[in-house]
Amino acid sequence: MNVTIRQFGSFASILSGLLLFAAHLTEEISSSDILIVFAKNLVLVAHLTMVFALISVYETHTRTRRLGMLGLLFSTFGTMFVSAIVLVEIAGVSNTSAAAIQKASEIQWIVTSGPLLFVFGILILGVQLIKSGTRTKQAGILLILGTIVFAAAGYTSGAASIFVIAGSGLTSAGFILLGKPLRQGKPAAGRQITRVM
Repeated sequence: MNVTIRQFGSFASILSGLLLFAAHLTEEISSSDILIVFAKNLVLVAHLTMVFALISVYETHTRTRRLGMLGLLFSTFGTMFVSAIVLVEIAGVSNTSAAAIQKASEIQWIVTSGPLLFVFGILILGVQLIKSGTRTKQAGILLILGTIVFAAAGYTSGAASIFVIAGSGLTSAGFILLGKPLRQGKPAAGRQITRVM
């Protein structure tokens, strides 16, 4: 059965949204190392899956927008760097020497730039989706709000868990809402959709 990139992107968007929320909720409410490792693995899979969703969003909705490519590059590189960080966090749950890797000066550029690129990329993507039309406007708004709320968790020590859960919930809802427009949308500028087997 042939599946278009658009259809695969739709599935990837919905899946990454579901996994993100489930992962952050589990991680924030759990005190068990086993559940925390499970949650971090879900975050890793969500971010890897998100790459396909982001490419599909660009191809279907933001390619003709002025900042579409910038949003794609920032969010994609950001999510790849965040995946590397999460991989180290997974190992660090039970291994303190692995946890120390994140503090190594040699990789501070990844630890610092990854989340920033992801945040800026999703914000740009959200703005571009709002401008793309009514079908993607709500998703764009949710992505922007979720990203801002999630990022604010780093500055709210007492209520960080609430901000993480709320932010991931809003962002996840944005990706889930994007699923339908990605499946139904026409590619930007009328280019033919590539098919994958």
